[in-house]
Amino acid sequence: AALPQFMNANESVTLQAAILTITYIVIATIVHLALVGLAGSAQALLDNAVVNQRVRRILSALLVGVAIWLFISTAR
Repeated sequence: AALPQFMNANESVTLQAAILTITYIVIATIVHLALVGLAGSAQALLDNAVVNQRVRRILSALLVGVAIWLFISTAR
């Protein structure tokens, strides 16, 4: 009951856990490298004051939208 359903209790749990851990680390590393690469490319674009202001306004509006959604979804 403590193992995920896709793990086989008849096989080496340690080996399966090690494979799962390594898989997670590899995927997380790839995702983080992609985010760092995108952030590096976006830096030149965001150095433009007009673009920077627009991005800030869009992100602020999205944050307000999330706050409203959270308020509505938890007001029961």
